Parts: sequence; C-alpha cells; structure tokens
Amino acid sequence: GKKKKGAFWIGGRQSHEVPYVRNILQAAFFPNGQSEVNPKYYDINIKINKQTGLNNRIYLSYYQGRDEIKADNSDEIEEQEEGGEVLESNLSYGNTIFSLRWNHIYGKHLFSNLTLNSSTFFNQFSELTYNKNGNGIEDDSSFVYSDIRSDNRQLPLKMDFDWVRNK
Repeated sequence: GKKKKGAFWIGGRQSHEVPYVRNILQAAFFPNGQSEVNPKYYDINIKINKQTGLNNRIYLSYYQGRDEIKADNSDEIEEQEEGGEVLESNLSYGNTIFSLRWNHIYGKHLFSNLTLNSSTFFNQFSELTYNKNGNGIEDDSSFVYSDIRSDNRQLPLKMDFDWVRNK
C-alpha cells in the first residue's frame, strides 16, 4: 500500500531575566521607582497533521500561553505614616487553544472540514494593600487583599463544505 504522510511542529518561548524589559515596565507602572517589577511569560505551540487515507487528513493544534507582571513594594511599609500603600500587585493573563480538524475530499471539486475547537482565556489582577490610620493606634491598621478574575471558555463544533470551480 501507499505510505501515509504527516508532519509535526513544536515551538515555544520563555522569559529570562532581561533588565531593560524590567526597567521599561517599572517606568510605565511605577514611575517613582518604589517597586520591584518582575515580568514572566511562556508560550508553547504544537501542530500535527496526518494523512489517514487517500482522501482524509487529520490536523491537531495546541497553544498555551501565560504572561504575568508582579510588583513588590513590601519594603516600603515602614516608611508610610498614614493612608494606603500598595504592597504587592499581580497582573496575569493567558489562553489555551486546542483544535482538531478532519479534512475530507469527496471528489475533484468538493471537500469538507469538520472542526472542533476549545478556547479558554483568563485575566486576573490581585493587589495587597496596607492601610494605616494616622491616629497612632496600631490596631487601627489593616491589610486588604483584592482579586479580580475573568474566565472565558468556548467549545464550538463547525462543519463546512467547499466547492471549487474549474478554471
């Protein structure tokens, strides 16, 4: 019989400690220089396709990525006399995408694709704040933690047919 053909591809990236990126983010988010900013990110991408018959091919794709920016200002708590001070803040977001597609050729002019996708996206912001009142009462101080998160998920299934005319 004939050999069935296929291919695969894998790629990715990951953050490393790059001083100029940290300096840019620190200048953008904390212009007074009062916080240490730590960015992190990674991505991975995988694609595979395989011919499963004379008129059939399967495609599989996967992507995952995460980004995070943390700021730490906890060393500044002693210098504050009154009011609120952000000690830590964290911004993170990412997505995961998976796709499975079956391509079938019916004849010279007609083919179809059946596709199942899965997509998940999230973003999150969290912050730890120290509140100190100026009345000298130590018990009147407090720590407040706030967290906001959004998740979006989709799982569509799609079938399409394509007709190609003669030229």
